Amino acid sequence: MHQFTVGNRFRWRDIVYEVTKQLPDGRVNLVVLSTGETTSVAEHTLVTALFAGHLRFAVTKHPGTEPEVKTERPFVTLDDCSEPQQLVARYRYWVIQPLARMGAAKRTRQAIKERITAVESALVQGNAPVKLTYDGNNEKRIRTNLSVASIYRWLNAYEQSGSDIRSLIPNWHKGGRRNYLDETVDQIVASVIDDLYLQRERHGLDDLYLETHLRLQDANAKEETETPLPTPSRSTIHRRLHKLDAATKLQARHGKRAAKKALSQYGQMARPNRPLERVEIDHTPVDVILVDAEDGLPLGRPTLTSVMDVATCYPLGYYLGFEPPSYLTVCEALAYAFKPKGDVCATYGTAHKWIAYGLPRTLAVDNGREFIGRSLEDACLSLGIILQYMPKMTPYFKGSIERLFRTQNSGLFHTLDGTTFANIFERGDYRSLEVAKLTLHDIDSALHIFLLDYYAERFHEGLQGIPARRWERFLADGFQPRLPVNVEDVDILLGRMTTRTLFHYGVEIDGLRYNHSDLAYLRDQLKPGEQQVKVKYHPGDISRVFIYNPFDRQYLEAPAVDQTYAQGLSLWKHQLIRTFLKQERGRVDREGLAWAKRKMRAIVTDAKVRQRQNKSRKRVARWETSGRSAQNLPAACEPVTAAPEEPPPPTPKTETKNTLEPVPEHLAKLRLKFTAEELEAEGWRTSYLPD
Repeated sequence: MHQFTVGNRFRWRDIVYEVTKQLPDGRVNLVVLSTGETTSVAEHTLVTALFAGHLRFAVTKHPGTEPEVKTERPFVTLDDCSEPQQLVARYRYWVIQPLARMGAAKRTRQAIKERITAVESALVQGNAPVKLTYDGNNEKRIRTNLSVASIYRWLNAYEQSGSDIRSLIPNWHKGGRRNYLDETVDQIVASVIDDLYLQRERHGLDDLYLETHLRLQDANAKEETETPLPTPSRSTIHRRLHKLDAATKLQARHGKRAAKKALSQYGQMARPNRPLERVEIDHTPVDVILVDAEDGLPLGRPTLTSVMDVATCYPLGYYLGFEPPSYLTVCEALAYAFKPKGDVCATYGTAHKWIAYGLPRTLAVDNGREFIGRSLEDACLSLGIILQYMPKMTPYFKGSIERLFRTQNSGLFHTLDGTTFANIFERGDYRSLEVAKLTLHDIDSALHIFLLDYYAERFHEGLQGIPARRWERFLADGFQPRLPVNVEDVDILLGRMTTRTLFHYGVEIDGLRYNHSDLAYLRDQLKPGEQQVKVKYHPGDISRVFIYNPFDRQYLEAPAVDQTYAQGLSLWKHQLIRTFLKQERGRVDREGLAWAKRKMRAIVTDAKVRQRQNKSRKRVARWETSGRSAQNLPAACEPVTAAPEEPPPPTPKTETKNTLEPVPEHLAKLRLKFTAEELEAEGWRTSYLPD
């Protein structure tokens, strides 16, 4: 039925308006078609004018912005038109009625083709429930030819009219019937449009015209009539294309997703009433190439995982580092968002403090694999956070964080040396690698200043206010951010969850053993055969894990047995060392891990000097920082110090079967080879070649 929705037109007080936007407060934005002026009117005012007879909807929807619209149909009732027109309208209604009841979601192209087959079968068998002939004894028959395009056109007219059968009356009263194509020609044109134009492959007007001409020639050759069927002009075919429904064309030529994106209307989401009611998180690669603080060679683009409060548009925290989007970056960003940021003015030289922190009520995430799983769900449930997954391919459902990314790119990253801009066309001949000079600490400081001194202090159009002032106003009105019961629990709750068997020596994860003095008592309490325990660990630091005691309902912090090896080690780094050790020595043990770690550090140091490719050195930076966020690294311009040297590799014993073979001489000169096609999220796979 007719409604005051976007795109609908009506005449009110002799002025033609079009609805441009529906507002959440019951008002609608209108534009005057003749002048382009805009205004806002309460919807109940328009409804009152409609029932008072002062307002009339347009009965047809024409493309363009012409101010003249029709508010009356040529026939008041169906009986006012001629008998052939009535029969055609009823025939069309019979054809489209099952499709109209389906709804737009189920009305696929295949469903329309099946309806055409059913109608044609009923016509052949003489089972059509509508009358098809007229003019008494002459028994003239209305045209019953069908095509997908025609049915789409009828459906569009019928639904836009508010399910009015008068919209299906042919326009013969305009005197245009004499210009209609011959029925056979009309069917051929419709079939050419279906076969060539309404397809994913692109065919232009000339292709359609030539194919129509060829098919008509074939038809003339078969019929061998004295009067051959004429080929319609290009303009005739163009008019046919112009009459096609926009949704039909977009879906056929660009796919359902593109049609939905182009034609769907997405209203502005109501902003939450208080801070932390809705918080959004997402990742993006930073559009700047960074360099190493020691040698100045390029490292690549870091990852930025940002967290933002929707009610105030105030940033809550972020992760900035060389770890690709993963559960580690999510944990780091959320942990930074939850807690107060300290004296950022002294640390980063900002003019304003970072005043936002606290636990959100709702956390909006997409369907990335780093957000899916029991670890994040368990953490959110324990912290009283509702984890809300957005539908796939709908970035507009997290519009606040997406807008923040665009503002950061245009206002900060694209203004810095070494920027990659948004795409290669925007970059032009700018040589990002050659002019790159900023380090990870430089970007971290610049981002703090940008967020606190610029973004949070400027007028926000969507918010209609300043984010910092909005947050301060809520604090002045008595708002208090939600806080965890125990700050130490946050590291446990945000940790990745797994289960392990509890042995007499503790638990083992990826070849590393963890033990605690109370684990023996816990093991005695567990029933035989039920020695599985829940373990939480942080992917960025595997020097300790937290083991759950179901009897005391507490977590026990169990350090790694080999602290010399595990201190400050990330899970990715450990898995890389294990892979290297398996390849070179065939088995994994405590001494072998220490040897492999030292060997890998030497190889990475050598690769850092030799490798100048962007992706290769980015893996070097990931190794050296262990994927940690910039806030957790040493102060600016201080190189990351290497861990103390491990003891030399043990001398293999030859008298036992499980001996460690001595390292071959050619392995002493191993060189690290990086491949550009590796996916960072799958880890760093290496191969080694002798000199």
